[in-house]
Amino acid sequence: MLNSLRDTIELYKGEKMDIEDLKFSCGIPGTVTMQRLGIKCVEEACAIWDENLVKYRHAIRPFPGVENMLKRLHDKGKQLGIITSKTRKEYIDDFLPLGLGDYFGTVVCVDEVSEPKPSAASMFKYMELTGAAVADIIYVGDTVYDEQCAKVAGVSFLLVQRPLVSL
Repeated sequence: MLNSLRDTIELYKGEKMDIEDLKFSCGIPGTVTMQRLGIKCVEEACAIWDENLVKYRHAIRPFPGVENMLKRLHDKGKQLGIITSKTRKEYIDDFLPLGLGDYFGTVVCVDEVSEPKPSAASMFKYMELTGAAVADIIYVGDTVYDEQCAKVAGVSFLLVQRPLVSL
């Protein structure tokens, strides 16, 4: 994701940004990322970013152990869902090819709510769709935006730290 963003920024700004300087974009919508980077053609840049992502799709795969964990939780009858800063199209194009979609019963995408994370709008939408109560939910996330969303919604939160991966 970050390499494809870097390629997109290079096209629009003529500079190759350091990956470290782009990590802020993890967990927020592409439109917000582009706005923060000062890109004026936000929608166009997001479309280019999606196109650039295709170049790196071969390198995108779940972290080791994730699929086994999801299968075990699913097999135990745990209700799993996704709250994502991806649009529905991005979820379909970027996430579903990983082969994990069948483990999740409810998916709430950023273009289906009034505000992106860290707002709790997506969590409230998830609760509306599933009937889950605050006490029933453990939100597992990997960004500060996920943590803030959970806190505002009043649900328990578990931070997952990503393994170090060389880019």
